[in-house]
Amino acid sequence: MQSSPLISIIVPVYNVKDYLADCLESLVAQTYGSIEIIVVDDGSTDGSSILLDEFAQRDARLRVIHQSNQGVAAARRKALSVAHGDAILFVDADDVLSSSCLQELVQVYTKTHAHVVVSPMVRFSACPQAPLVVANVFSAGCLGGGQRVRLFEDFSAVMALCGKLISRTILEGLPLPQSQTGDDILPTTFLICASDPVALAPRACYFYRQRISSQSHAGDGRFEGLLTGFCAAKQLLKQKKVYEDFAPGFEYVCRVVLTSFMEKYGLTPREEALLRKHREDLMLPAGIFGGRPWKFRLRQWIFDRSLRYGFSYAFWMHGLRRLMGRI
Repeated sequence: MQSSPLISIIVPVYNVKDYLADCLESLVAQTYGSIEIIVVDDGSTDGSSILLDEFAQRDARLRVIHQSNQGVAAARRKALSVAHGDAILFVDADDVLSSSCLQELVQVYTKTHAHVVVSPMVRFSACPQAPLVVANVFSAGCLGGGQRVRLFEDFSAVMALCGKLISRTILEGLPLPQSQTGDDILPTTFLICASDPVALAPRACYFYRQRISSQSHAGDGRFEGLLTGFCAAKQLLKQKKVYEDFAPGFEYVCRVVLTSFMEKYGLTPREEALLRKHREDLMLPAGIFGGRPWKFRLRQWIFDRSLRYGFSYAFWMHGLRRLMGRI
């Protein structure tokens, strides 16, 4: 592995003009110099296209590809088809990197020879904070074999394709499903399986902008995307024969996300039918949540009964909360 590998930064863009300049400025300001920035304008109509062309004129490392609107997955695939980097970093167009982010990720990448380096993500709504030292799972350096289950202690590690430096050698076969939401679950699971060990960045240097209008918070098909994403990822874990090792962490993330969604939004009749269709996929090994807090285990007991007997989880949770107070 060369000492200064070329890194391809891939950024899909669709109607994010208000945030795009912040993202691009953070990319061109990286202290690590061996980069190419490939931005795919996925049919933007808000002026993002013009802004991208202006940035490309200022910095020769930035390449802009314009295409009709085809979705995030198609934009990522297009960028991958023209990328020359030894490693890839996916970035969302409304997010921001610290100026030393790539420098730090590449240092870990070259030192450990891991195929994936994971940085924790910090959420922000206005101004990103300074890079943070993370004293939990990410202080471990590398996680190999069954220890990779600890990645599930940080939701961003398994729910976001961004914030990961990925070696080109494992990108062959990377699944990129097109979905309204939940589209990162399968590819991140694929990467965790493909890289043994997974290397961990010591500091949070990727800042994820939280905004109500983002794809993960808006539009129809959100629950379907999450559910099908988790079911596909579970099948992948079983195919790779690592499900038993990863199940305690993977199923915890799956259940937290699905039950939280149902409690907050409820389900349409179509979504209830989809849940029943995937009932067998959602069944769990006995005692898998034995060490979790009792409130979480109670929710999962109710969810399991709703799957088994076909009643509405959201309806019964609403009634239980009224009866017992909020749990």
